[in-house]
Amino acid sequence: MTPIGRAAPTFAERTTAALRLVVLQVLAAAAAEGVADVNDSILRSAVCEFGPRPELGALNQALDWLAAERLLTLREAGEFRIAALTELGADVAAGRVTVPGVRQPDLPAHA
Repeated sequence: MTPIGRAAPTFAERTTAALRLVVLQVLAAAAAEGVADVNDSILRSAVCEFGPRPELGALNQALDWLAAERLLTLREAGEFRIAALTELGADVAAGRVTVPGVRQPDLPAHA
């Protein structure tokens, strides 16, 4: 349900929000295994495990947006972009914090 006066998100907006969440979740999973930094090539491959392969431009736009929102940091290393999750990004990936423009994760139901 959308608030009064707000249109429902478009398919493109939902797809973009979902990609942003998956990027954060992949980085969170990597961090949980002790991998703090992930390059964009590896990140793209990992994101594909959760759904369709994003175009490189779409992934780069998602990375730039997430960095602007301080959900991850980005740095250049030769031809690669290296992403690292921030504490806020980890909270969003886990569903503890909501950020407009990032899909909320599906949380397991509590018994």
